[in-house]
Amino acid sequence: MCYARLGHLFPCLLKRPGYHKRVKAAAPLICETMLHLATVCPSWSEDLRLIDGTAVPCGSSRETMRRSELAGWTGYG
Repeated sequence: MCYARLGHLFPCLLKRPGYHKRVKAAAPLICETMLHLATVCPSWSEDLRLIDGTAVPCGSSRETMRRSELAGWTGYG
């Protein structure tokens, strides 16, 4: 679908195998970059770190909510 609708905008749109090869090859560089950014962060050497607690929308269907062990405590949506 991307090639049919957006191919004219992106002349070098990678195919799936090419994308995964490049990501796999870049994994060490990505890890090194993430570690560098973490160490540059002011809270790196602190005892207390603030972490994002954004809720992940997992198991949000009505069926999953009814079957869950938390069925009495949770709501739909």
